[in-house]
Amino acid sequence: MIIPVAELRFFYLAQRPIWEALVLGVLLMAGAALAGTLVLRFLFAGLFVLAAAACFAQKRYVLGLKLRSGELIEIPLGFGTARSAQSRRVQSVWETLSQELRGLGVSFTGSEAHSGKP
Repeated sequence: MIIPVAELRFFYLAQRPIWEALVLGVLLMAGAALAGTLVLRFLFAGLFVLAAAACFAQKRYVLGLKLRSGELIEIPLGFGTARSAQSRRVQSVWETLSQELRGLGVSFTGSEAHSGKP
Protein backbone atom coordinates (compact mmCIF):
# COMPACT_ATOMS: atom_id res chain seq x y z
CA MET A 1 0.00 0.00 0.00
CA ILE A 2 1.47 3.31 -1.06
CA ILE A 3 -0.09 6.52 0.23
CA PRO A 4 1.41 9.85 -0.85
CA VAL A 5 2.24 12.04 2.15
CA ALA A 6 0.38 14.94 0.52
CA GLU A 7 -2.85 12.90 0.82
CA LEU A 8 -2.58 12.52 4.63
CA ARG A 9 -4.72 14.80 6.78
CA PHE A 10 -3.63 13.29 10.12
CA PHE A 11 -2.44 10.07 11.70
CA TYR A 12 -2.63 8.40 15.11
CA LEU A 13 -1.73 5.30 17.07
CA ALA A 14 -4.74 3.57 18.60
CA GLN A 15 -4.53 0.96 21.34
CA ARG A 16 -7.34 -0.99 22.88
CA PRO A 17 -7.98 -4.17 24.87
CA ILE A 18 -8.40 -7.35 22.86
CA TRP A 19 -12.20 -7.59 23.10
CA GLU A 20 -12.18 -10.69 20.90
CA ALA A 21 -11.00 -12.75 23.89
CA LEU A 22 -14.34 -12.06 25.57
CA VAL A 23 -16.16 -13.95 22.80
CA LEU A 24 -14.45 -17.09 24.07
CA GLY A 25 -15.39 -16.00 27.59
CA VAL A 26 -19.07 -15.84 26.69
CA LEU A 27 -18.91 -19.36 25.30
CA LEU A 28 -17.16 -20.56 28.43
CA MET A 29 -19.82 -19.01 30.67
CA ALA A 30 -22.51 -20.65 28.58
CA GLY A 31 -20.67 -23.95 29.09
CA ALA A 32 -20.55 -23.29 32.83
CA ALA A 33 -24.29 -22.64 32.89
CA LEU A 34 -25.06 -25.81 30.95
CA ALA A 35 -22.50 -28.07 32.63
CA GLY A 36 -23.95 -30.96 34.56
CA THR A 37 -21.35 -31.30 37.26
CA LEU A 38 -19.92 -28.81 39.71
CA VAL A 39 -16.35 -29.63 38.62
CA LEU A 40 -17.12 -28.66 35.01
CA ARG A 41 -18.80 -25.46 36.15
CA PHE A 42 -15.72 -24.44 38.11
CA LEU A 43 -13.47 -25.40 35.20
CA PHE A 44 -15.45 -23.29 32.73
CA ALA A 45 -15.67 -20.39 35.19
CA GLY A 46 -11.89 -20.51 35.74
CA LEU A 47 -11.27 -20.52 32.01
CA PHE A 48 -13.61 -17.53 31.69
CA VAL A 49 -11.50 -15.62 34.22
CA LEU A 50 -8.38 -16.42 32.16
CA ALA A 51 -10.10 -15.19 28.96
CA ALA A 52 -11.11 -11.94 30.69
CA ALA A 53 -7.57 -11.47 31.99
CA ALA A 54 -6.19 -12.05 28.49
CA CYS A 55 -8.56 -9.39 27.17
CA PHE A 56 -7.44 -6.67 29.54
CA ALA A 57 -3.77 -7.63 29.99
CA GLN A 58 -3.00 -7.18 26.30
CA LYS A 59 -3.43 -4.27 23.92
CA ARG A 60 -4.09 -4.24 20.19
CA TYR A 61 -2.17 -1.53 18.28
CA VAL A 62 -3.44 0.10 15.07
CA LEU A 63 -1.93 2.89 12.98
CA GLY A 64 -4.74 5.15 11.75
CA LEU A 65 -4.36 7.33 8.67
CA LYS A 66 -7.02 9.88 7.76
CA LEU A 67 -6.78 10.96 4.13
CA ARG A 68 -7.81 14.34 2.75
CA SER A 69 -10.59 12.53 0.86
CA GLY A 70 -12.11 11.60 4.23
CA GLU A 71 -11.15 7.92 4.00
CA LEU A 72 -9.84 6.34 7.20
CA ILE A 73 -7.23 3.60 6.81
CA GLU A 74 -6.34 1.46 9.82
CA ILE A 75 -3.22 -0.69 9.67
CA PRO A 76 -2.93 -3.37 12.39
CA LEU A 77 0.51 -3.32 14.00
CA GLY A 78 0.12 -6.23 16.41
CA PHE A 79 -0.74 -6.90 20.01
CA GLY A 80 1.02 -7.61 23.27
CA THR A 81 1.24 -6.91 26.97
CA ALA A 82 2.48 -3.52 28.12
CA ARG A 83 6.09 -4.65 28.62
CA SER A 84 6.36 -7.16 25.80
CA ALA A 85 8.93 -6.90 23.02
CA GLN A 86 6.13 -6.43 20.48
CA SER A 87 4.69 -3.44 22.36
CA ARG A 88 8.12 -1.88 22.73
CA ARG A 89 8.71 -2.28 18.97
CA VAL A 90 5.34 -0.67 18.18
CA GLN A 91 6.13 2.28 20.48
CA SER A 92 9.58 2.65 18.92
CA VAL A 93 8.15 2.62 15.39
CA TRP A 94 5.46 5.10 16.48
CA GLU A 95 8.03 7.55 17.88
CA THR A 96 10.11 7.43 14.69
CA LEU A 97 7.14 7.58 12.31
CA SER A 98 5.39 10.41 14.16
CA GLN A 99 8.57 12.52 14.19
CA GLU A 100 9.12 11.99 10.47
CA LEU A 101 5.52 12.68 9.45
CA ARG A 102 5.32 15.78 11.67
CA GLY A 103 8.55 16.96 10.01
CA LEU A 104 6.80 16.57 6.64
CA GLY A 105 3.89 18.73 7.83
CA VAL A 106 1.30 16.04 8.60
CA SER A 107 -0.66 16.70 11.79
CA PHE A 108 -1.18 13.95 14.30
CA THR A 109 -3.49 13.05 17.12
CA GLY A 110 -1.74 11.71 20.23
CA SER A 111 -2.30 8.06 21.08
CA GLU A 112 -4.01 9.06 24.33
CA ALA A 113 -6.98 10.40 22.36
CA HIS A 114 -7.58 6.99 20.83
CA SER A 115 -6.64 4.66 23.66
CA GLY A 116 -9.25 5.59 26.22
CA LYS A 117 -6.59 7.04 28.53
CA PRO A 118 -7.16 10.49 30.09
